[in-house]
Amino acid sequence: MFKNPSTKFSKIKGAKILINTENAAVVGLDDKTYSEYLEILQDKKVNRELYDFLTENGFISTFNNFNKNTDVKTAYFHITDRCNLKCRGCYSADERCDKNELPLKDIKKIIFNLKPLNLETIIISGGEPMIRKDLDKILRTIKAELNPENLIVITNGTIHDYDLLKNMAEYVDILSVSLDTYKKDCEAFLREDGIFERIMEFIEKAKDLNINVSILPTINHKNVDFINEYTKLSKKLNTNISFSLFTVRPDKNNKDFVLNVDDLKKVADYYRVNEIEVSDVPLNNSLEGKCNCGSGEHLISVGTDGSLYPCHMLMEDKFKIGNLLEGDALNLLTNNMNREYGVTVDSMDNCQKCEFKYLCGGGCRARAYLITDKITNRDPFCPMYYNFFDEVMNNLIEG
Repeated sequence: MFKNPSTKFSKIKGAKILINTENAAVVGLDDKTYSEYLEILQDKKVNRELYDFLTENGFISTFNNFNKNTDVKTAYFHITDRCNLKCRGCYSADERCDKNELPLKDIKKIIFNLKPLNLETIIISGGEPMIRKDLDKILRTIKAELNPENLIVITNGTIHDYDLLKNMAEYVDILSVSLDTYKKDCEAFLREDGIFERIMEFIEKAKDLNINVSILPTINHKNVDFINEYTKLSKKLNTNISFSLFTVRPDKNNKDFVLNVDDLKKVADYYRVNEIEVSDVPLNNSLEGKCNCGSGEHLISVGTDGSLYPCHMLMEDKFKIGNLLEGDALNLLTNNMNREYGVTVDSMDNCQKCEFKYLCGGGCRARAYLITDKITNRDPFCPMYYNFFDEVMNNLIEG
């Protein structure tokens, strides 16, 4: 009997937990089933029900066939660096905003070179994607060539090109509209004042076209106490909602907006009660096994020049995997020797001895790098993850 190298055994709060960090499967074992699990590994007496569960969920196999394959599910595709807004903490505020963007023929070549990955989710980002007048053609090509289950467009909702919106409507699965404020007379946090009503008008137009809209507020120190106001707004608008957390390199311009430990606790507490969606954090409505954040393994990002990166927040030359104008994504990932980003919790600072490490996966490597300049450092949002899993495990054990 062979044990999957991705099978990890942990004792969490005294409970015996078996975790598959490859496919996220998690199972608790009492003393009896744990002993039976050890017997199965030694090809001894078999608990057939447990054996079937372990084989079906990839914990064990009668064959040593655990070769790790490329399993990228999600890709960010940045089609422009241009933007009509200057949001605090966004890279579109720097010189990259003036870069030339690729013509449609090169965009189509990139799409073709993504084909071997069989992506499930593609997120169109920028800059502001709706600045490109050929956005509908890009989306149509993605749907025709790649046919992802979810084609998501992130927009700031201030470009009212409704002809373009109408032309792209049939291809968009989710239109994610980023938000800063939650009402008209709310003073702006990260953006310019006076754009709330323009965004509301855009959302209503999108809904009239039967586009599935989700609002995307960015939580920071200044607005963390108003999380529920954004949730109430999404209910009023009859849209979905997901949150992002303000993540930047700390400097004098952003320090007043950076989330502190108390802020993170508020986010975690709100998440537990309301089961909100928060991007780039390892919080889930169910326990899932992982040994890292998945950058370069389950997630990739494509820059505006076709460069391939492991993550949309690790788009620097030192992390560049290759260029999709020069080769297909599968070959670039398979042959890539630049694996600085591919660290696991067993090699992350301060993670090795944590009982929750195979549930948390060490948090976000990009956030650790951006804030500490070292990709193996502890994710600064670790206190939020720890408190979350501590509470979840306490509730499971007590319940």
